[in-house]
Amino acid sequence: MPPGEVLLNAAHHSNCGTSGALKKQTLTKRIESFVNWATREALTHGLPDQTT
Repeated sequence: MPPGEVLLNAAHHSNCGTSGALKKQTLTKRIESFVNWATREALTHGLPDQTT
């Protein structure tokens, strides 16, 4: 990560302003969406022991 940058910098993502890190609400929504997607994928592929 370049000096002066923050992890999950808002400048690299849409819908979160122009500076700083992603807002808590946006990050929470993205994490929830990822968990739901990963769980669906695991179940679709018959891998219930790999759900999140």
